[in-house]
Amino acid sequence: MLAKDSLINLNFLTQDQRKYSQIGGTLADSSLCDGPYYVILKAKSGNKAITAKVADGGSWEFKALPVGIYSFEIFCDSDGNGIYSFGNASPFEFGERFSAIEQEIEVKARWEVENIKLIFK
Repeated sequence: MLAKDSLINLNFLTQDQRKYSQIGGTLADSSLCDGPYYVILKAKSGNKAITAKVADGGSWEFKALPVGIYSFEIFCDSDGNGIYSFGNASPFEFGERFSAIEQEIEVKARWEVENIKLIFK
C-alpha cells in the first residue's frame, strides 16, 4: 500500500539585519580577578539584558542589537559558574565583585559603536 502525499505549510517572519547594530570596547580593572569578567548590557526600556564574557586582553562585543538606550554592568565571576553570585549569610561567603556603569549609550540602526572603555571599580 502506498502512502498518500502530504503538504506542509510553514509560515515565518525574518528580521531585517539592517535595523541592528553592534557595540564593543575594552574593560580595564586595576585589581585582580580570580575568574573571567562578564559585561551585562541592559536595555533602558523593558527588562532585556544580554551578557558577554570578556575575552583575554579585555575586549568585549555585542552584535545584532536592536535600536535603544543601554547601560552597562560588570562582574568578576570568581566561582566560574557564568552568573553573578550574591554570596551567603550562612556559611558566610562574599558576593562577587560587581559594578554598575552610570553612563548610558544610544544604539542606532546600522551604527557600529566601538572603543568603549569600561573601568571596573
